[in-house]
Amino acid sequence: MAQITYANVKDLFLRITGLDSDDFEYEDLINSGIDFVQQRLIVEPDDDSVTKCEYAACAAAVYDYVLESSMRLKVMFSENGAAYDETADEKGIAAAKRLKSSAFAALRGLVRDDDFVFMGTEEHYDQ
Repeated sequence: MAQITYANVKDLFLRITGLDSDDFEYEDLINSGIDFVQQRLIVEPDDDSVTKCEYAACAAAVYDYVLESSMRLKVMFSENGAAYDETADEKGIAAAKRLKSSAFAALRGLVRDDDFVFMGTEEHYDQ
């Protein structure tokens, strides 16, 4: 039985985010990404599938990392000393969301689909 490996997910995370492994402080995001995938598995992954699961766990961690990073207040100083707040990087958030969606699309048949929403039917009566 193949298992999602923390070290593989971390290596992918570091590669995608460009972060350095020194002083790494995102273990919680990686573990959360792994748990996110494992809780949704509906079949035991084989060796090929576990690679996709690791990538999806990484993508979930990257998405959370981008959201977390966008919440931090960033201040820049101009030449005259005025401070300006930067807004969240909407393009970065959108890219992380696409990465996560793409990674989970590759898991169809392996994980349950949490995106399904039941839409009720509305009845119309002739009067």
